[in-house]
Amino acid sequence: MVQRGHYSLVLTIELIYWLSERSNVISDFVPGTSLRYPFPVELIHSELRPGLAICERAPQERPFLLPLILNHLNQVSNHLSHMARPGRSSEWINSTGNGYRVIVPEHSSWIDYVDGDTVAQTVVMFPEIIGKNNPWHPDVKAHPDYWKIGSTCANIYKTLDKYHEIIDAFLMSKNIPFLISDFPHAVRRSGVGSDTDSAIFTVQEWINWYSGNDLLTKENIILAEGIAYLVSQTTTHNLATMTVNMGVQDEKEIFRLSMKNEFLFPVFMLTSRAKHYAANKRVQEGVYIEEREKKGVELIASNSPAGVRNDLDLMIEEIIDKVTAGETLELGKYLRWVARWEYTIYESIVKGETTYLKAARVKEEEGYTKKNEDDNTPYLNYELWQEVFAPKYGLIEPPPYSALSFSIVHNTKKKTEKWLSQWKDQAMAKRMENFLAKKNKAYLGRLLLPESVIMSIRIPDDILNATNIRKIIGSAMSPFYLVLESLEFYLFDKDQSKLVFDQVTREEAFMDFDAVVSALRPEEPVEFLED
Repeated sequence: MVQRGHYSLVLTIELIYWLSERSNVISDFVPGTSLRYPFPVELIHSELRPGLAICERAPQERPFLLPLILNHLNQVSNHLSHMARPGRSSEWINSTGNGYRVIVPEHSSWIDYVDGDTVAQTVVMFPEIIGKNNPWHPDVKAHPDYWKIGSTCANIYKTLDKYHEIIDAFLMSKNIPFLISDFPHAVRRSGVGSDTDSAIFTVQEWINWYSGNDLLTKENIILAEGIAYLVSQTTTHNLATMTVNMGVQDEKEIFRLSMKNEFLFPVFMLTSRAKHYAANKRVQEGVYIEEREKKGVELIASNSPAGVRNDLDLMIEEIIDKVTAGETLELGKYLRWVARWEYTIYESIVKGETTYLKAARVKEEEGYTKKNEDDNTPYLNYELWQEVFAPKYGLIEPPPYSALSFSIVHNTKKKTEKWLSQWKDQAMAKRMENFLAKKNKAYLGRLLLPESVIMSIRIPDDILNATNIRKIIGSAMSPFYLVLESLEFYLFDKDQSKLVFDQVTREEAFMDFDAVVSALRPEEPVEFLED
């Protein structure tokens, strides 16, 4: 379970759970601890006034106690974690996660009284009552169970008030947390991702600890939202403290800065690329939804052929759906899927076909900014065609026009000279040599040939033999490698030195071809594979 919200709790909420069970004698479970003194007695320095409860201590004392509490938390947790699980009287979870079952007097007015975070937390508990409306919609108010919404709002506030001492001691610290940037090498187990204005954090361990599973159930969704609710309340306090530290004194302005829990992602698939991820959404600001989320230009609008992009979407959706359902993923299946495409692209290019070549655009000369005549702009490819290839294949119209991109493997002057010496048409090779000399270029690098001509004559053999096919495959398939890396399969590098079809034979790649939905088997191949 991953929440897209803001910030995280300074202290683990588990500590609050067992502190809130004030009727239990903790010392019976863990020798040397007590309710007023939840860590070994010998750890406390005499200057910290041992024997006082946390809430009885002065604010300046509490920060010194926190490291001691956290240091001893693991031992306490092992003995007492069952105290907050189902079957025990954990009001924190019951109030913020399970709703309320008793009608509260004047329940309809409570929903107008509580803050927006509490409304959102309440709404997610009752999708069968609210649906996609808001709590004030006439149809919602007419529902026979409408009383549950206001009653739950009231119960959340009353429970938080009941435990105000614990909240004041642990969640209302006057000491602002350190900045994440102060710990660049820290391992952030719960911080999945962040941006300028938001953070994505996970509550998966909490769900596993409380429910014994992390399946996508209504109970787990509500629990995840409940924990995020506590996070959002802590964030409100931290922002208000920051505002006061900035010199703001007007009470109405102190809480003007606010951040909210925006989304719940039951499954969140990170990639190694910044701001590239895929997920499924189930809650948006308290409203239950069933949508998919995919971010990052490489995953959404890559330059890969249409059929490749279609299969990328199919693969991502299958992976997320299987994980959501608690099913096991078979890495070999996805490797074969990728290898099939790589064999297909390779064989297509070797045949001289242009289906999987990257498209480009050559504009008018005025459309490029050149510092000097030797600058390599796409327009130079128009000049190259007219001088080198036109005598054999014909002149072309001046730009703008569509072109196909070829990455030439010969990247030194010596390699280029050897390549030109092997051309069947030596007259054309000589023209190429003269053109390079005139432009003061040692080698070609990237070559843009007019699409209309290449589509009719196919790729010339001399160009095909020097084309970096692996680079074309790597460019077309790079989004798949991001997905494979999310499955902890790392192979891709900038030089395409290793590709999946190097590891998978052609026979293995196509062994389950008929069992997988793929754009490689469309009913109308030409239309489907073209943009």
